[in-house]
Amino acid sequence: MKKYILGAALFFVLLVTPLAQAQASGLTESQATILINVVKASPGTPASAFIDLITAFSGVTTAQASSLISVVQASPGTTASAFVPLLTSFTSNVPTNQTTTQTNQSTTQTNATTYTKPTVSVSNSTPTAGTAISFTWSAPNGSGCYWSRDGQYGGALTSSPISVSTTGLSGYYNMTASCSYPNGQTLTSNQVPVTVAPQTNTTAPTVLSTTFSQDSSMSVPGAPVKLYWTSTGASSCSVSIRYDSSGTGAGYGSWISAGLENSINSPSTGAVMTSGSPGLYQAQLYCNGGSLGTNVKYLTHTVTASTASVSDAFSSAANAGASQNISAFNYTWNRDLQIGSPYSADVTALQTALMKEGVYTGEITGGFYDQTYLAVKAFQQKYGINATGYFGPQTREKLNALY
Repeated sequence: MKKYILGAALFFVLLVTPLAQAQASGLTESQATILINVVKASPGTPASAFIDLITAFSGVTTAQASSLISVVQASPGTTASAFVPLLTSFTSNVPTNQTTTQTNQSTTQTNATTYTKPTVSVSNSTPTAGTAISFTWSAPNGSGCYWSRDGQYGGALTSSPISVSTTGLSGYYNMTASCSYPNGQTLTSNQVPVTVAPQTNTTAPTVLSTTFSQDSSMSVPGAPVKLYWTSTGASSCSVSIRYDSSGTGAGYGSWISAGLENSINSPSTGAVMTSGSPGLYQAQLYCNGGSLGTNVKYLTHTVTASTASVSDAFSSAANAGASQNISAFNYTWNRDLQIGSPYSADVTALQTALMKEGVYTGEITGGFYDQTYLAVKAFQQKYGINATGYFGPQTREKLNALY
């Protein structure tokens, strides 16, 4: 009997020692007493018959249940109450250190700080390439911030707002800001879409262009003729004249310089030339634009009658405007005259005065027709009057002052 009691005590020690580090399973004393009495009431039943019953109640392991049954069966004279503390001390299989770890993890999650990701905005979401946009950002608690365009690093963010260039860009882009936070996270802001329109060239390309005109396409010998021209992109322009005495345009001679060299634009009042001998004249404007090339314009002018030489054609107004002796003629005009006017005395005096002015070479007829009309127009051009060929108040006033 002593041998059984000693064996049971030894088994008790061996069984309780590894369970001392476990958590109590919550098995009540009443449940433990019932289980022990069942085992004691069946001394010849193998321990394996009771294992499922004990593990179902208490959650102890199979090895623990087998040891308990063996101790109880080895001590038939020991009361059930002696084994109750042993059974109620059995634990589940969760180690104390694992439970502690889960508790610590829970505490860490509870104490973690949640940070807000950065926010960004732009001043203009549809800029034209070449214009800068203002990029505004905010990231409380963030550090090491930088901005990106479609995920490509754009630069560090140290202040807000910053100016972002769009030079060389075209198309659709997403702009963001990213920052690092104390918990080790890197958070990225909302995406701000920006559509950059291509830059348009508002400056028209430089091309060589010229204009060339005259105030009249017909005159009489000695009448002033004004030439006008403009040029864009030219470095120099010059005017030349050639003459065809036949008046057909089939017998032009060589080009002769008109003495208007390197004039990119004519004077605003026109370059004054003087008609020469009767015939057909052609004026040429030649402008040189260097790499832009050259530009040539032509004008044709008809002179109806003259005793002047070809070399006098389109000579300068200074040489052609010499004063004439007019002391032998006096007249006062009191009415307007035009083609077909019936006032022969006024027209006769007008033709005489115009002849003295060197702008009329026809016969003195007293009839106001084409030659007189052209002579009046040449007189008006000579004295800066609007050249209409109509003998009106301004032209009449000038002739009355002269004669």
